[in-house]
Amino acid sequence: MNLAIGDRVGSYRLIGQHAGGGFRALSMSGRARIEIVDAGDFRSRALELLRTSALVASLEHPGIARIVDRGVLPDHRPWIATEIADGVPLSEIMNRRTLGVDEALELIRDVASILLHLHDRGLTHDALQPHAITIRTGARSFPIQLGGWTTLRTGDGCGDIHALGVLAYRALTGKFPGLHTPELIPGVSGAVSSLIVRMLAADPEDRPEAAELFTEVAALTGDRSLAGPRFARPRWTPSPDELQPIAEAITLPLKRV
Repeated sequence: MNLAIGDRVGSYRLIGQHAGGGFRALSMSGRARIEIVDAGDFRSRALELLRTSALVASLEHPGIARIVDRGVLPDHRPWIATEIADGVPLSEIMNRRTLGVDEALELIRDVASILLHLHDRGLTHDALQPHAITIRTGARSFPIQLGGWTTLRTGDGCGDIHALGVLAYRALTGKFPGLHTPELIPGVSGAVSSLIVRMLAADPEDRPEAAELFTEVAALTGDRSLAGPRFARPRWTPSPDELQPIAEAITLPLKRV
């Protein structure tokens, strides 16, 4: 089943392609990103989707995009709808210009806050890219929103720190870091360069953790409010055994169609 602009998925109408894959969509409840899980064994895919949805729902950080709907297509491919905040994708900003040092530090601070929330729970985003981040306009609570949850998995978070380092390097220079990252980034102060270079370290043991990023950014900006916020821990982290009956309840009726 090939989807096209104008088609409906659940209560959503597809209105365009999303830079990170999938579609931008609109319903009476607002805008969303529709992500479709690739074809495969339907039962295991449905279980994976349910588990991801439950994990994201259990997170309580104001910068995390909520999964607002989910379902299956007639060809049995699962899909999820993730809210899209009012704002501009970071990818669009980076396509137009580089960020200043202060902007880059704010970006590191805000993403590190979300990563700290994930890593404290043994989770890793595993796909940290500019298109997954929305810079909110007129935000009253948190300046950014992070989405792209189909890759959410358990892990130690070292890959997320490296990905954030790559993102910060690109935002400042307009280029990807080379295989041999310089000790200093041209045009960037030594302290900020040192922080980003450590995030890009080849050895995961040499990379700072999300909590360390908070501490260092606070020192660089003189902002004592960045001491490392803690949000409520999830009340429930579902296991595959707990979700199996739900997956069967969803898939069995569809198998009969």
